[in-house]
Amino acid sequence: MESLFEGVATAHPTGSVDAWKETAVAALCDFCDGHVGEDHLAEEIRAAAEANGVARLDDARAWGQIMKMAEKRGVIKRVGYAPTASSNGSPKALWRMIGGEGK
Repeated sequence: MESLFEGVATAHPTGSVDAWKETAVAALCDFCDGHVGEDHLAEEIRAAAEANGVARLDDARAWGQIMKMAEKRGVIKRVGYAPTASSNGSPKALWRMIGGEGK
């Protein structure tokens, strides 16, 4: 099975999967702090993070782990499902931005 994190070696300055994950979680927390109380899809958060310098990986599914990490830290909460552009309108988790440190 091919790694979801393929491309980290060239996409992140340290080439470390763990460093990329922490950078991505920090970007998610920053996004969340600016959108407290709003609901967003992971693809919206990922796009904002990439626009702010988080390295884009070949497989966007890697962000699933980032969302779960942020959920465990209490920064976001799953509140339902919504159709996504990246999956031809199929429903994906909808996340409420809680905010807080979490980084």
